[in-house]
Amino acid sequence: MGAPLCGDYYFEGTARNSNGKSLKFPNLGGCVQDVNDMYDYLISAGLSPSNIARLTATCGEGWPVENEEFWPTHRNVVRELNRITDAAAPGDLVYIHYSGHGICRDATPPDTDSMMGMALVMTDVLRGGSYLTGKQLGSCIRTMVQKNLRVTLALDSCYSGRAIRGPEFTPEITPRTVPQQYDDTLLESDTEADAAVDRINIASGQRDPGSIRKNWLSNPTGCTVLAACGPQKVAGEGRFSDSISKNGVLTYSILNLLREWRGNTLPSHARMIQHAKILVRRIPVRQSPRLLGDGNYEFFGAFTYVKRPSCHVIAIRDSEINLDVGSVQGVAVGALYDIFPRGFDSNLEEGGLRLQAKVASISLFQSTAVLLPRGFIADNGREWFAVLRQWALPNTSKVKFVTTDQTLHTKLKAKLEKYPGLELIEGVTS
Repeated sequence: MGAPLCGDYYFEGTARNSNGKSLKFPNLGGCVQDVNDMYDYLISAGLSPSNIARLTATCGEGWPVENEEFWPTHRNVVRELNRITDAAAPGDLVYIHYSGHGICRDATPPDTDSMMGMALVMTDVLRGGSYLTGKQLGSCIRTMVQKNLRVTLALDSCYSGRAIRGPEFTPEITPRTVPQQYDDTLLESDTEADAAVDRINIASGQRDPGSIRKNWLSNPTGCTVLAACGPQKVAGEGRFSDSISKNGVLTYSILNLLREWRGNTLPSHARMIQHAKILVRRIPVRQSPRLLGDGNYEFFGAFTYVKRPSCHVIAIRDSEINLDVGSVQGVAVGALYDIFPRGFDSNLEEGGLRLQAKVASISLFQSTAVLLPRGFIADNGREWFAVLRQWALPNTSKVKFVTTDQTLHTKLKAKLEKYPGLELIEGVTS
């Protein structure tokens, strides 16, 4: 497994000032901490330090404390991505984590491609360095996927600042973008970076550079992207729980779930983003973590989860619980759910922990379920989620099964009786 980790400090500079507009990226307090915390976790999980590329720029006396070859610049990031691609073998896992500012490179990006025009702000962009655009990053990752590497990309940054329209952050939460700004300046370094990507794409079979302008990360295949927010939301950083250091919301959420997880396998990417969404409900920030690509793969693993619909328990009252799904999501009275606490591996059937609840009533977007006999959930602030065990239909549907085998007929009837809304037509033998 390879893991490039990037966290930024930002130089001041005037290279991108134009038309009376002065661009500045405030330094962030949690980016390097994000990378260091993720590094510590990967080491504790058994990953060799030689397989981790840690690119950080820690704020010093007007200059990062790290050597320049370890700064998160466009040149260094692409170098490490290429190094890992060359060294990895088919089937290997690659985890890429970026914490820092993001910005939009287009004043009016197309609605059809949510990541088009997105750029990650490298340490030296105000002194002539290139942005790392979504197109460029996507090209590097696509090369990994073509080598049959399994890639996860975590972006703890905003896509752009155009969504910020007021004081949406408290003093405790800092935005990871530049409010109401975009940057369409084009330096020589930007042109060279785009040209390099075009050459790679053409060499890989894309003969027309104009046909590859769409950002591959918007609809990735063979990899999963975890983004701190959508294009119309804002990513932030702050101090969470009893931490004395700042972290990005997405990074904190990922590590929080990994550290508390219990089970033979790690959670899926979908479960990871679900946990992040729960977290942002508790903090004063308009942030909507999102997932692109396949969410059923195990985080830091090759296991594929069998996808079962899941939802959150949003209220607990004695023997009843409320779920955040209703008829709009296809829920019907009689549906049976397995109930798990956060951190429990819902793919396992071991340990004697089996809480179940059956849906008793529904509304458009919520439903009420009754815990089965001897089931009890203490409302102590712990998070619970529900995974569909047995579906139900809102209206009765009759099933015709033609057979002369009475034993088979009896087995099917017994099976269908478990599913509310399905009824076997009796008396059909030929």
